[in-house]
Amino acid sequence: MGEGASPFEEDPMSVYTFHLPLSDFPNFNNIDKVWRGECNENIREHKMGTINTKIYPNPASGNVTIEMLDLNSSYTLTITNIMGQVVTSMNGNINKVNLNVSEYAPGIYIVNIRTANAVTSQKLIVK
Repeated sequence: MGEGASPFEEDPMSVYTFHLPLSDFPNFNNIDKVWRGECNENIREHKMGTINTKIYPNPASGNVTIEMLDLNSSYTLTITNIMGQVVTSMNGNINKVNLNVSEYAPGIYIVNIRTANAVTSQKLIVK
């Protein structure tokens, strides 16, 4: 590495996610092996779809509508603040949800919607 060069420019980093069923955890005596990728006999690739979602108005100060287009299954909708704290969580199966966010503190929130085979996250700004 030359003088003044950043190690981040020459050394790219990859991020991987492993989805392990809880029933498989007793099989791993050393979680470090999983982290290093040495225990992959029970690891399966799990691809999630996405959910086409509209949030309006955004930014919002009163009522906000969250519309999940082409969704025909039950879901869990969770709204978290930027600290990761859950502000609202609900289960449902209708494609349009109206929420009153007037009591939310002004700021940025993340709307997460998860079904059995799809997931999406979008930003919600509360004024």
